[in-house]
Amino acid sequence: MSLMRRNQQPLRIFQNSFTSDDNGSFKIDFHGWVKKTVIRSIICVSLIAILYTIKVIDNRFNYKVIDSIQLQVNKEFDLKESYYTALNWSKGMIGTSDKLLAVLNLNTDVGSEFILPMDGQIVLSFNEVDPDTNKTLNGILLKESDGQKVVATGDGVVIEASSSQALGHYLVVKHRGELISIYKHLQSTNVEINQRIVKGELIGISSDKLLFEMWYRKEAINPLEYIDVLKDDIKI
Repeated sequence: MSLMRRNQQPLRIFQNSFTSDDNGSFKIDFHGWVKKTVIRSIICVSLIAILYTIKVIDNRFNYKVIDSIQLQVNKEFDLKESYYTALNWSKGMIGTSDKLLAVLNLNTDVGSEFILPMDGQIVLSFNEVDPDTNKTLNGILLKESDGQKVVATGDGVVIEASSSQALGHYLVVKHRGELISIYKHLQSTNVEINQRIVKGELIGISSDKLLFEMWYRKEAINPLEYIDVLKDDIKI
């Protein structure tokens, strides 16, 4: 007695793989079945590989976007990093023109060869607390209507030109010796990295304020000690 019910369909592993001859007998096209099975397997593996690749690419893209957002949101100006950038930059300038290397003379005094970078009133002096940020300033804060010309305080070479959410556009300039000047909260910049600039040259356009800093041997110094400033420029 057969245990298979009449209505039960047999397992069709070789479905659509039968051929019949003129006598009505059926034969299995085993070669065709193998070919179709291989093709189906290749398609399945390919689909799995594509899906995995898309997932990996999507994850990398997401990580890249997240890292980029975190960088812009959390980016704070690191003077120590810029200082070492200046030193490394200096070492990499061997073989460059004498005119460009002249700004790297380590035996030059920090003299009174500097000027104010912008016309405006000094509303906060060195080491005063900025009421907007509750942070002690490492420089002086000048205020004026936006769109003012910002000029180089002295001869030097631009070693950093970038922007962040907290600082807006900013510039870092390497002067003679180990002196660095920094210009923050710019509306736009007119110079590029490794560009040599001279005192009084236009380097950017201000927003409604400019935070100007000077650093010497990794320490912030008071710019007013090296710049002749009129009393009218200081807001009491």
